[in-house]
Amino acid sequence: MAGDDSWDFARVMKYFLGDDDDDDDMRGVDEKEEARSVVTEAVLNIPIEGTSSVSRPPPHTRGRIPTHRKQQLEFDALRSELARLKGHVMEIQVHESREMPYWERVAKMEQLDTLKAMYENEDLQAAVQHHTAFIDTLQDTMRKKRHLIATPPEIEETCVTYCQLPPVDDLPRRARAMHAVVDYEYKRLHHVFMRHGLLSTTTDVFRAELNAQPSGDIHFEVVQHATLAAPYRAIGTAAWQVLSTSIPDLPPHVDQTIEPIDECTVYTHMTDKHHDTMCHGHILVKHYAVEGREILIGRSILDDPAHPTPRGDLIEDSTFWVEAVALPGQDA
Repeated sequence: MAGDDSWDFARVMKYFLGDDDDDDDMRGVDEKEEARSVVTEAVLNIPIEGTSSVSRPPPHTRGRIPTHRKQQLEFDALRSELARLKGHVMEIQVHESREMPYWERVAKMEQLDTLKAMYENEDLQAAVQHHTAFIDTLQDTMRKKRHLIATPPEIEETCVTYCQLPPVDDLPRRARAMHAVVDYEYKRLHHVFMRHGLLSTTTDVFRAELNAQPSGDIHFEVVQHATLAAPYRAIGTAAWQVLSTSIPDLPPHVDQTIEPIDECTVYTHMTDKHHDTMCHGHILVKHYAVEGREILIGRSILDDPAHPTPRGDLIEDSTFWVEAVALPGQDA
């Protein structure tokens, strides 16, 4: 069947599309092939003297070409069509060795240019469609990211590193930045206590010292560890009450305001105008009531658009960690 030179591409495609006439012709070919296979099978099944043979029924054929054979024919037909088109292109090309009239040469050149332009136009249209689909996908991805990630991580990282807050007109982002600043110090609690030898101590400790830093700054550090005759929950609640409310009887040159952020976070602002150079302090304080511990963390904000620091004034830069826990062997 594959060697039948009288079949052309159109006839093969008609057969694949289910044409009745071609189907009958093809069925006749299949019947011949089936008869030949049955005869071969019968010859192979003839019993030989001294040996036993088991007769097998002839294989069942459906009268149509198997699917894999159809696919092979389709591939061969497409390859033949491609070769024909290539030959057609070669035929219309102008060969220097062939002598032809002037107008025939012009017509051939125009036909060749038209064919090339058609192919280039198809390639350009395919490229435009590909780029359009890519742009649509990219725009959808950008819209999805903008919807899912309201605040880029690098913004919060900047707030933590430089203790900065966003403008006051963006309240959700401002609140997230506040919690990010204090939560960062909460994660450092274990490291700070270990560095100052407070993790395994059982005795009271109090020391205040000045420590020079590699950057050239000098830090004033106060470390205290004490045992109090009270439940750790009561100690934590009392400490939170002091840090989250205004200090009574302040000197007249000291101003203080308390800005509640939520039920466990406050933002304290203080200004000392006693000296010619004023000193400002903006401290975030957060209360963590975790299992077996009461923790309070405070961190100064150095740059807040809602509370700008005048040029030449001082601003406080401080951090504190407070933890209340039960004594070993006791629940409260």
